[in-house]
Amino acid sequence: GNANESGGMDMAKTLLNKVTQKLSDPQTQTTLCTLANRANVPQILTLSSLAGIPISEPNAQRIVKFATGITPHKLDRGITLTKRVVRVIQVLRKVLLVVLKYKHWLVYAMLLQFIKSSVNRPHLVVGKRK
Repeated sequence: GNANESGGMDMAKTLLNKVTQKLSDPQTQTTLCTLANRANVPQILTLSSLAGIPISEPNAQRIVKFATGITPHKLDRGITLTKRVVRVIQVLRKVLLVVLKYKHWLVYAMLLQFIKSSVNRPHLVVGKRK
């Protein structure tokens, strides 16, 4: 039910927070960059086949090129961007919940505004042509 979904969301948030904290640590970033910079095509091909997702050699080369370009600075920027995106999604979700909760009042307010503007709008009277 709803309690299980909420518990799952809480667990996912906790896990995401812990991973983010760990990734924000400079020592962890240096270790990850060292590991990523050592990646090579045979290693990527082996790991992908072990994971049950065989990939082609050109794709493995792209992954290696990406992995060898990772630096602590780029990793930190990626973490910061991810945090911002997650925060924006959280805010948009809350706004959506408020809009859904009060949508009938919002429609009522827009209708009143429309009526007010149509009543106050000047009407042009066109005279007869002679």
